[in-house]
Amino acid sequence: MKCLYFTVLLIMLNGPVLQAEPSTKYNDFEVHHTIFNSMFLNPAIASKYGLRRGENLGVINISVLGKEGHVSRPISGSYKNLLGQQFGLSFRKLVDENAVYFIALFDFDDADVLNFTINVSLPQGNEQIYLRKQMYRHRS
Repeated sequence: MKCLYFTVLLIMLNGPVLQAEPSTKYNDFEVHHTIFNSMFLNPAIASKYGLRRGENLGVINISVLGKEGHVSRPISGSYKNLLGQQFGLSFRKLVDENAVYFIALFDFDDADVLNFTINVSLPQGNEQIYLRKQMYRHRS
């Protein structure tokens, strides 16, 4: 867990190219969300969790925290580009010691502005989170 948590933390603190995404609170739950280019994943971490890396491949990471820490809640979602083309997100649950992450990979074109709709099933009902992110192709 420390390795994955540290990697996500480094990604969120990596200056102007990547910015930390806000969390969203719903009663006793806090939903954390980050979106970034998969090339920022450490190759060893990506390999350990079976995550692909690519110049035009993005990652969306969702985690849900309750009063007792990380909790596993059903997550689904989709995203649209500015042309209105909609694509589904297929989230994979990754458990690392006491942490639970839901990771989805998605394709994008350079400088795409993408609108994400994330559905989180919480005990009080389903909640939707709307995120917008401009994605850039990774250049070595």
